[in-house]
Amino acid sequence: MKEKTNKTKPSPENEKWMLSLICEINHKYVIKSYYLEMVYILEELMEEGKVGAIILPFFELGLYKPYAAWYSEFIKKDLEETLKEYAEWLKQGGVGEPPVDPPHIYPKQCCYNTVVLHEEPKDTCCIKALKEAEKLKEKLLKEEKYRKIHQRIIKMSIIGYGDTHCFNVHEQIKGGKITLTGEKQFLYKITLHLVDMLLKKELSWEDITTFDYYSCRQISDEKIKPEKDPIAKIFLFQEPEEDFWNTAQKNNLKWFTNLWKATEEYLKKEEKMEFVQQKHYPTLKAIQKLKQKYKAKLDYTHWFSPYFQEEPCRI
Repeated sequence: MKEKTNKTKPSPENEKWMLSLICEINHKYVIKSYYLEMVYILEELMEEGKVGAIILPFFELGLYKPYAAWYSEFIKKDLEETLKEYAEWLKQGGVGEPPVDPPHIYPKQCCYNTVVLHEEPKDTCCIKALKEAEKLKEKLLKEEKYRKIHQRIIKMSIIGYGDTHCFNVHEQIKGGKITLTGEKQFLYKITLHLVDMLLKKELSWEDITTFDYYSCRQISDEKIKPEKDPIAKIFLFQEPEEDFWNTAQKNNLKWFTNLWKATEEYLKKEEKMEFVQQKHYPTLKAIQKLKQKYKAKLDYTHWFSPYFQEEPCRI
């Protein structure tokens, strides 16, 4: 009896490099930069009185706080007392540490969910906020003043600065010039390109967050058989018979092909990288030239470790 031959062909190292690059950039920089920009837009709209606001005693805003149920219950119970204590402290001159955490102004939850988390608007105020937000997105793309802010927010993300748990992006962007070189310069340029595509709606929040969820290995080896599941074939790195792009395209994984294609566009147009004929990844020679250009390793192979698993980007 003849042994069955294994027809699977290992994915070329250059294709793996491409996938690991996208995983790295999206997880660490694209989602964070875009989130901060949406928060910046909401802050602008609140300042202009175009978004309803609420006062909360804690200066913290994550993906689930301060709108989580337990947080809301706490607020209802203690908000009035907290504000009274803070007001009394101010009347007495506001010397030293305040007796309670300073209250802060936040947008209404429905507006936050609509503009920042891209949920469907549930009220007229959300629809208005969304329309105004679209106008500011255009400014981030076209007007010099806002373009500089847009670029600074991305540079902050590249150097590891920028707190996504606070609603104070206007304060965070203050400071001196940020100069990037080598690998950081490359990461900035490609992140800028991808965030621009998000602002233009050529990429979506769903594209980048879905890609991130699966790239962080939120897939069970036990429950999913890689040979049958296209997402597992790609992100469990089980050496599929076809390349990653074709696997995604044949299975209509648009969130994958959208982000991959956007990255491919940058590498071809801006970095002038040569791609393998009839494939969607660069040649090994082109990758080496890119590394030499930025004098950097540009190595993100940790995404291929069999033990690697990361929490999806929680803002």
